[in-house]
Amino acid sequence: MTDSKLTIDRVEVRFDQTLALSETSLEVKDGEFITLVGPSGCGKTTLMNVIAGLQRPTSGRVMMNGSNIADKPGNVGYMFQKDLLIPWRTVTGNIVLGAALTGRATKSDRAAARQLAARYGLGDFVDHYPHALSGGMRQRVALMRTLAFHKDVLLLDEPFGALDAQTRLEMQQWLLEVWADSGRTVLFITHDVDEAVFLADRVVVMSARPGRIQAVHEVTVPRPRTVDTLMTPEFMDLKSQVLSGLYHHKEAK
Repeated sequence: MTDSKLTIDRVEVRFDQTLALSETSLEVKDGEFITLVGPSGCGKTTLMNVIAGLQRPTSGRVMMNGSNIADKPGNVGYMFQKDLLIPWRTVTGNIVLGAALTGRATKSDRAAARQLAARYGLGDFVDHYPHALSGGMRQRVALMRTLAFHKDVLLLDEPFGALDAQTRLEMQQWLLEVWADSGRTVLFITHDVDEAVFLADRVVVMSARPGRIQAVHEVTVPRPRTVDTLMTPEFMDLKSQVLSGLYHHKEAK
């Protein structure tokens, strides 16, 4: 991974006179998995919204493949914490929602959705409705819907935050399999430091509002990662570094 996929170039966001996101810059490599951690209200989601083209930056640029995509929606896939599944649509219907919204949900789209569901463990549930699915299953469908947009960059805003600890760990391992299989570039927001280190190639730590990047940690823990990874000295040391930066910086304020 040597080529830059996404460049966040001196992005700043103000709401009226309030500085929500200080000048922020970050290079993201093609196929990289980046996690963002920081206090609530530090601007993580604001930064994601800028990348997604949903929030116009007050200043700065977001470059992808040489083009400025700031204020231009539709260039990335975006998954929120809530699965936002449509209750009257089946698993297949929810996966092809993007195509349906443009009026082009073809038989080919539905066949591809079924193949995607089968590939990632929901082949027996393609005709089920959301109310019949567990929380983890619903999040899988939401991620498959995001994948079905065929975007190179995926933004995931605390997608596992509402899940219990066991299901959350299962989903983390599943996500790493999907990521390795798809080759997508991922930016993932979390408040869970274990999750941040477990998933990432790099952990980006943001300061309290007005948010800015205060540290970037390279994660050298070998892949593939398992439950046992969480107990290794290398993992625990990096977790300690991230926690120390978060809380010592907060105390210094």
